[in-house]
Amino acid sequence: MEKNYEKLDLLNKIHKVDPPPFLYTRILQKIESAVDPYYNKGIARSIVLSLFVVLMINFMVIGASSKNTANESTIVDDMNLMPNNTLYHE
Repeated sequence: MEKNYEKLDLLNKIHKVDPPPFLYTRILQKIESAVDPYYNKGIARSIVLSLFVVLMINFMVIGASSKNTANESTIVDDMNLMPNNTLYHE
């Protein structure tokens, strides 16, 4: 039981710690003097433009492939070909 009281007495020895003077102003000065990241607007614009071009090319390819699929189906119908590989007709 005495050991528990000894441990609690250790907590009574804890005192408030005061920060060094002008600590807050030093922290603010460090924050204000920090180097801002530099972004080159020309490089950013060229990246955005290139991504836009890539997306447009993708949309054009997808649109062309869907048109080709429609043309293939009309060719299959015109030539009376089998649209699938079944051996027996139902």
